[in-house]
Amino acid sequence: MFGAGIGAHYEQTAANGDPLVIHNVPVWLLAETGAVGFLVFLSVGVLITRSLWQQWSSGSQMAGGLLLFFIGAAAMSMAHDLLYQRVIWFFLGLGLGYVQWTESPHRPTLQNEAASSESENQEKT
Repeated sequence: MFGAGIGAHYEQTAANGDPLVIHNVPVWLLAETGAVGFLVFLSVGVLITRSLWQQWSSGSQMAGGLLLFFIGAAAMSMAHDLLYQRVIWFFLGLGLGYVQWTESPHRPTLQNEAASSESENQEKT
């Protein structure tokens, strides 16, 4: 349910003289963090992916690129241990920041957005 703990599998196999790394991220998370930790990690990924999908459906190319990256990383994590790669965490942070920025009601408007909304307001009057 809660797993053996982070690093427990490696330590146990190293103690037997043959250190092994689990190269499948979902299996590794299930073994070391259990179902609870896996579901927490999975829920973050699902929330980011869902938000990026909505942004991409609205025409955001940046969200589309991040979405493709996350889908590719998820597929690649089935055969490689990607959680130790810094670039994964960088793009995870980039995705979280982008989703937060686009969904924030208090985000600053860019000059192009402000100019287009002013011209729309003038056309309506």
